[in-house]
Order: sequence, then structure tokens, then C-alpha cells
Amino acid sequence: MATVNTPASPYYQGQHPQQKSPPATGVGDSLRQAASNVGNAATSAASTVAHTVENAWDTASQGVRKGAEFVADKACDFWSDAKGMVRRYPVASCLIAFGLGCLVASLFRLPAWNDDVARRMSRGSA
Repeated sequence: MATVNTPASPYYQGQHPQQKSPPATGVGDSLRQAASNVGNAATSAASTVAHTVENAWDTASQGVRKGAEFVADKACDFWSDAKGMVRRYPVASCLIAFGLGCLVASLFRLPAWNDDVARRMSRGSA
């Protein structure tokens, strides 16, 4: 009598045709899975860092814009106040401008070149 290799047979030694064999779990499969996990984690971390950098850039650019607007407003206010002050007090404004001009001129006063050149020439000829 021939043995029949079917699931109904008592001598069945194989697997059922619809059953799938369990996945092989070797070192190579574990390494592939670990590499996949590391890749997914790196992608997630890079996405988080990019999002954080984008938010920081937006915040910084908004801050710079607001600061520039503030400085422009204050400069405009200062210029308006200065013009108003000159219109109200023209004589005092002219005296203050003259005094500031004299102060700046004294800071940038040139040395007496004639005396220095004459002294160097007399030393060189002696």
C-alpha cells in the first residue's frame, strides 16, 4: 500500500499547503531590522531638527523686523523733536551747534606741521 502524503493521511509529514513557514530569524535579519530602525529614528530626528531650525529662523526674522521698525520709528520721532526744538529756540540751537562744532574741531586739530618740519630739518643738517 502506498502512503499518501495529504493532510488527511495519518502518515502526513509536510505542512499544509496554505500554511506559511515562520520567518527566518537569523543574525542578518536582525541586523537589517536594526538598520531599518536606526534609519527611521534618524529620519525622525532630522525632521524634528529641521522643524526647530525653521521655527527659530522665523522667530529671529520677526524679531529683527520688529527691531528695525522700532528704530525707524524712534529715529523719525527724534528728527521731528529736533526740528521742533530748532523752530522753538533758534538762537539757542545755533549756539549749541556752534559749541559742538568747536568741540569736534578741537578733537581733530592738526598738529603744527611747520614747527615739526623745521625742527627735523635742523636736526638732519647738523
